[in-house]
Amino acid sequence: MCVIYGLDMLVQPDWVPGPSVSGAGKVAYDFGGAIDMVSGTRLWSKAPTSFPLPTAVLENGRTLYAEIGAVGPVGTIFDQTGVIVATNQPVLVEWDGSPVPSLIDGDTQVGWLPDRTAFAAAVAAGDYVEPEAGFPMLQGGPRRTNSPLSCEPHNDWYSPVLATPRDYVFAFDDEVPGFPSAGSQGTFTGGQKDLFWPAFLEWQFPKGFPKSIDRWTPGNTIPPNLVIRKADLAHAPDPKARNAHAVAEHPGSVFVTVFGPAGASFAVERRTKDGVPDFPVNKFGIFVKKTLTTSSQLEIDFFTFVAVHEFGHIIGVGHADKGCRDNSSVMIRVGDINRPFVTAPTEKDKAFLRKLLNIK
Repeated sequence: MCVIYGLDMLVQPDWVPGPSVSGAGKVAYDFGGAIDMVSGTRLWSKAPTSFPLPTAVLENGRTLYAEIGAVGPVGTIFDQTGVIVATNQPVLVEWDGSPVPSLIDGDTQVGWLPDRTAFAAAVAAGDYVEPEAGFPMLQGGPRRTNSPLSCEPHNDWYSPVLATPRDYVFAFDDEVPGFPSAGSQGTFTGGQKDLFWPAFLEWQFPKGFPKSIDRWTPGNTIPPNLVIRKADLAHAPDPKARNAHAVAEHPGSVFVTVFGPAGASFAVERRTKDGVPDFPVNKFGIFVKKTLTTSSQLEIDFFTFVAVHEFGHIIGVGHADKGCRDNSSVMIRVGDINRPFVTAPTEKDKAFLRKLLNIK
């Protein structure tokens, strides 16, 4: 949306890195404060160089702004009259360290995620996001206050590299002789191991993608290129890993193809953040939260969902938008076993895969 009101326009000067946001009551916020979206009248003002980036509109007309502090980006909350009511609010940053407010999943984080996940009603210091507000993000929000959600998964940076037909041979860490830290966080039962192969096969496409998916057995001359293990994700350095039921890792060669020589160190960095620093950089990996169980049919179904979801990441399928129906995609971020989920790729997921493979 671009709205111009006489000499007052909802755009940022060149030195401000982000867009304006809109709130309830036909009020918008930019680097200079609040604007009436009907008349163009400035309702309250602040110094443009102070707290330059409007991040989110909170309930009761309060607004979260961000600036670079002594130790990084911090947020400040203004009330509906422009008075500062809270300072030093946490604001995350992009993976490359740029001062773009990020976030959503957590008790004290507000903003938008760099992987294009839609805005959620997360809070900062107990302040909920205004239900009728618009947000500065790429794909729109749950209430479609910006662009509508497609509910198809997104491309990851390396999706085109992974969308090449290849053979996948998978094994469990306790089955591979001499594998680093094998079984250190526990091992899967035989019944749990048997759930993975059918789950992975859900992604096989009629056009020969991702080619064959086989389970490795001891004595095979071809070593596995995908290793699955239990992991202590609850204590991983990265909050996103700590809140996950499972994470997927890609070989360093994948990142080198995308990012050049620096990609090799990126693969190491990813493993470190996910709490698996000794996992070989030449392997694909799936790490399942060690506390995930299969003692009931619901848990078995959820375990299957996790396996399908993570293999989707292995072949380059990103997450679907937050705010979409839980059953719209197997790539939805499901954080609770008691929420609805699907155990196979949906039509939306298949449509994404056709686009990725350039298949009509």
